[in-house]
Amino acid sequence: MNILYVSYNGAMEPLFQSQGIPYIMDARKSGYDFSILTFESDKNVRIDDPLFLRMKDRLSGAGITWRHLRFHRKPAFIAKTYDLLRGIGVALMLSIRSRPDAIHTRGLFSALVALPASFIIRRPLIFDTRSKLSEAYAITGKWEKGGLASRWISFLEDLCIKSAKAIVVETSDHKAEIEKFLSGNNINKRIEVIPCCVDLERFKNIKDVKKDEPGFTISYLGSLSGWYCLRETLAFFKSMKKALPESKMIFLTRDDPEGILRDIKKIGLPEDAVKIFSSAPEAVPDHLARSSVGIVFKYPNQRLSSFPVKIGEYLASGIPVIINKGMGDVEDFVLDNRVGVIIDGFDEDGFKKGVAAIVSLVKERDIKEKCLSAAKKLSAEIGAQKYIKIYEAINKGIAC
Repeated sequence: MNILYVSYNGAMEPLFQSQGIPYIMDARKSGYDFSILTFESDKNVRIDDPLFLRMKDRLSGAGITWRHLRFHRKPAFIAKTYDLLRGIGVALMLSIRSRPDAIHTRGLFSALVALPASFIIRRPLIFDTRSKLSEAYAITGKWEKGGLASRWISFLEDLCIKSAKAIVVETSDHKAEIEKFLSGNNINKRIEVIPCCVDLERFKNIKDVKKDEPGFTISYLGSLSGWYCLRETLAFFKSMKKALPESKMIFLTRDDPEGILRDIKKIGLPEDAVKIFSSAPEAVPDHLARSSVGIVFKYPNQRLSSFPVKIGEYLASGIPVIINKGMGDVEDFVLDNRVGVIIDGFDEDGFKKGVAAIVSLVKERDIKEKCLSAAKKLSAEIGAQKYIKIYEAINKGIAC
């Protein structure tokens, strides 16, 4: 079976390397052929960049054809329109040339790129929506909730849902929302819940890592976009530092550190208590394994369509997690596996209780084993098997 995989996230970006490449490689081992179309920033595809050359060799060595287009950022509307139109043309060309059995798209933009090709060559579309974009942009303040832009993106998301043969989501909340929408339109489709999984192969050496600093260390991994609560995260750390003065915090992010430093000053934390690293993906497991705990706060009951990949990466590093109440499936997973603490409210009382609970949890003798065991439930291998079942069902004509 031949799959055309379209992603607006570049193959050189950490997100695709954790949430695209491992699934594709596992499916490739099972006999599936892939062509990949991605959008890359200029800085990531320089012909003298060893990381770029290594990715090319890795994909070609696995028999995967990789076509990449330039990702344009400014001016926003014109750039997105240009990328969309060019992507549509290239996706159609690739589809006519390779005649894929299915087109797998990750995210709304990728689905819009592939939709004309799916219609013209009459091949099924897999809409790997992963999160609701109209909801995400409203939360970040990029546009008004219920405004024209939000309604237009919501319309396009609904169009892709109706057009897809199969749909992939991250959480049961998102699945229920889509099922309700489809039921109201008398449509029945296959919907698979696949949370953001973790490539355990990247973390295979963490058992050899020694914690080289005394005291308690909190790590935050990844983007600090609008739906993650930076100030509340720093406020929690400040509360922890009152109880444990030797505590430290680490940020592993490619985001601009200036925003973090500004909030550190506003919160009243000493700058030397927080370290900020822009680490390559291969260095992340080592950093995390030297920590005591990983943290992620999101605005309560917002983006319940999302299951952050950092949850699995913390657990695969052998460290428990601190999250806040109102995170849907993430909350259930943490409670069911007893691998973290859930903060009930962003106030001093909630923080104090959370600090006491996480310190107690970290002292449990088997907490590292519990975390590693829970991480296996979020392994990319399990995610790949779910994708393969979708491919098989489509191939047999039973996905809807």
